Order: sequence, then C-alpha cells, then structure tokens
Amino acid sequence: MGPDLRILLVDDSAADLLITGKLIERQRPPDVTVRITEAGRLDAACEALRLERYDCVLLDLHLPDGRGVDNVGALRRIVGNVPIVVLSGSNDPSQAERTRSAGADAYVSKRPLRSADNIFQVIADVIERPEATPPGDKPTVTGPAV
Repeated sequence: MGPDLRILLVDDSAADLLITGKLIERQRPPDVTVRITEAGRLDAACEALRLERYDCVLLDLHLPDGRGVDNVGALRRIVGNVPIVVLSGSNDPSQAERTRSAGADAYVSKRPLRSADNIFQVIADVIERPEATPPGDKPTVTGPAV
C-alpha cells in the first residue's frame, strides 16, 4: 500500500458516510494520506469509477438504485481487480458468503460501526493481497469488531 490511498465510499446513509470516514481517518497510519470520494447511489459510484482510479471500494449493499449482491457484481464489472469491501448492516454469514461469491474481497458488518476498531486494517489487507486470490480464499470479516 502506497502513501496515498484513494477510497470510493458508496453508501446512501449520511451518518454512515461520516462515521466510516472518521474511522478511516483516525485509524490510518500517520504516513498514509487517505482521500475518500463519496457516492450515495450505485449509478454515481459507477460514474466515479469510470472517471478515476481507486485503490479500494467500500460498498453498502442497500442503495436507492441497487440492492444486495447485485451491487457487488455491477461494480466488479467496472473495477476489475480493485478490491471491494462490502459494508452491511447484517451479520449474516450466508450473506457474507454470497457477496464473496459475487466478487467482494471482504465483508464488514456496520453494526455497531461506531465501535469498529479495524476498518482501516481490512482495507489495507485487501489492497495488499495478491490480485490472483481465488474468490473462495477471500477473508470474511463479520460481527461487531468489524
């Protein structure tokens, strides 16, 4: 991971956008600069991805113009090997597995996101992992510890 990290944060909740951004900023190493671009809809995220390259996409599953695992597939077709970390309000292991099968690199429960202590580490892990990692070998991170 380089010293400049570009993240696309896709979530329609202003509160979750704010909290996630603050957590990332608080947890980043002092020698890493993070630039977060926010998108509240799937179509806005797709447009942002067409215009700029990102190191990682953080994706909520429930957006006004897209639902569930289909969001992962839609973004995967655009981003290629750029890591996608799903942020979900669910701790359901079967949902985590479905998102990984659709191309997500990691799954993080947003509840309770305010107490998350490792969101930046999840981002760093998926960015540093070799691109050839088979879908079945992708980590799943669930539960309150994010």
